[in-house]
Amino acid sequence: MDRDPRQPGVVRPALSTRRCQPGGAPAPAGLKESVAALGLVAPSKKEALERFYPGWCNLNLERGRLRGWPAPDRGASLVQNEAHGAYHGGDPDEVAERMVHLHGCLGHMRHFLQGDSGWLPHEHLLESITLLATSATFRLVLATRKPL
Repeated sequence: MDRDPRQPGVVRPALSTRRCQPGGAPAPAGLKESVAALGLVAPSKKEALERFYPGWCNLNLERGRLRGWPAPDRGASLVQNEAHGAYHGGDPDEVAERMVHLHGCLGHMRHFLQGDSGWLPHEHLLESITLLATSATFRLVLATRKPL
């Protein structure tokens, strides 16, 4: 998402959402896209959301203070952590499913998951990285492999 300079306060998709619609436009030939998303992998979705929220809230409080935005609320974070939302917080299966869905829409070659905004305890970050590397990545490889 990025800010539309012609309409302050209006956020627009950075990439066309038409690609996610049935019959949507494919990526231009030769274009190699990367996607970055905020998120966190934990043993359960509940744990991921509980761990993710404090850092997200503090990050948005600071941004809001600097830019004159209203204070964030937990509901906004929860909505963005649901299917097709911007954030990838959940257990390894859910995070992998969200990444596979987005890959099906965009066909991107890289997917970056930013799991820490400076407020996450180190052991939770390490656990998230381990779960992403050992569980979610395996599911991603299986789901995105092309048949021989």
